Amino acid sequence: MAKSKHPIFDRLKSVFRLFKKKPAIIELGGDYDQPTIYVANHAAANGPFTYGLYFPRRFVPWGTYEMCGNISERWNYLYHTFYRKKLKFSPLKSFLIATPFCVISKMVYSGAELIPTYKDIRLSSTIKHSIQAMQDGNNVLIFPENSEDVGYCENIDRFHRGFVLLARRFQSKTGREVPICPVYYNGKRNRMVIGRPVYLRELHSQGVNSDEMVAGFFRDRLNQLNREYASM
Repeated sequence: MAKSKHPIFDRLKSVFRLFKKKPAIIELGGDYDQPTIYVANHAAANGPFTYGLYFPRRFVPWGTYEMCGNISERWNYLYHTFYRKKLKFSPLKSFLIATPFCVISKMVYSGAELIPTYKDIRLSSTIKHSIQAMQDGNNVLIFPENSEDVGYCENIDRFHRGFVLLARRFQSKTGREVPICPVYYNGKRNRMVIGRPVYLRELHSQGVNSDEMVAGFFRDRLNQLNREYASM
């Protein structure tokens, strides 16, 4: 696995690996030798942490812009949105976790080279930085799961479509298709499954054309990976 540009972050990950067991990693085959968009489930708080420590290829992740704000913005997002709303933690538990983590989170997100995402016109900057990252030889890891209403679920119901836009814009800018690869991590089984990469042209040949249909295809593929491999 390639090292990041932040040596301190790499050392910090080495410490975390002492306390987090490496998952069983199942790879279903495919060409992983070119920049790839990986679409993965969030698996509550466990997924990003596990991917960051043990995913077998270097990546830069997408993450909501609040995670890149000042300490007050980070605390508010962590406490109110992530721990209280999405993870359903109690007020006390949320406070005890969000308060210390918001202090070090800026270093963590900077070390991970996180690309902030937005729900408005600023998404164009997300796409721009992501394309540059792939042109520099990086993979991009995206959590498209819509967790706004019910939080994170083992069986994913809805997917955001930003990763499809990124794939289309990359092809438009570079003239090259980027593979999109589904990944599922099952925290209960501590098992990670990396599926076969898929190209948009493959889906178009099957009549899967719109961004919504493509997002639905990958949502279904992630759920399939869990049923057939990760949860067994």
